Amino acid sequence: MGVALIAWGRFFDRHGNRITVPAPSTEPGVPWLLDFLSHHALALRRAGFTAIQLPPTSKAQGGAGPGCDGYGLFDPRDLGSKPQQGSVPTRYGTKDALTRFVAVAHACSMQVYLDLVMHQRIGENGGPGVFRYLGADGHSSNGRGQTSPGWFRGVPPDNLPDDDVPSKAFDFPFGRELSHQHCRPRRVTIEDALDFGEWVFRTTGADGARFDDVKGTWAPFVREFMTHGLDCSSI
Repeated sequence: MGVALIAWGRFFDRHGNRITVPAPSTEPGVPWLLDFLSHHALALRRAGFTAIQLPPTSKAQGGAGPGCDGYGLFDPRDLGSKPQQGSVPTRYGTKDALTRFVAVAHACSMQVYLDLVMHQRIGENGGPGVFRYLGADGHSSNGRGQTSPGWFRGVPPDNLPDDDVPSKAFDFPFGRELSHQHCRPRRVTIEDALDFGEWVFRTTGADGARFDDVKGTWAPFVREFMTHGLDCSSI
């Protein structure tokens, strides 16, 4: 049996403002979370931890701002390498810091789990339901996964109905909610998610992930994503 550390947290400053882990962008002199974890990885392993659970490390609305916890997802494929949402790093650091931490954790015999936000997007920049992303060069607007209104629930002109989700009572609106059951074209959001999943594990070297907001996500998609690439003939 292993023991995983949830390696981040939310706090409030003296004025009651929400702060997501100290970061040099708002508190000069403190390290990015990913660099902090790399520095202390060996000590964490010696303390008995066998895995680290990271926060969402994709670029969210607000970039590296103080309250940006990562769940207000803007561009899933920006892990802290593009000048979007006001910063290159995420609240937790850069893409290089993320891949370095995964390598250090593995060298210390610890696994790393990501936190993947598959339910919503926030920060549309091309009109309702339209998200446009920078490409790998950080300049061209040709990034993968750019969206249209048919990707989301209730956005004109498609006005897709809500997906059938496990817990409608707890399916709270949060930004633009992706539709995996009714999207147009059919399966466009699912195929993009599967492509992202392959990319993010290949890019980071992470060992697994928490799937955020399963209760508000169409269950057949959750199963397909979590078993993608596995031999599930016996499940």
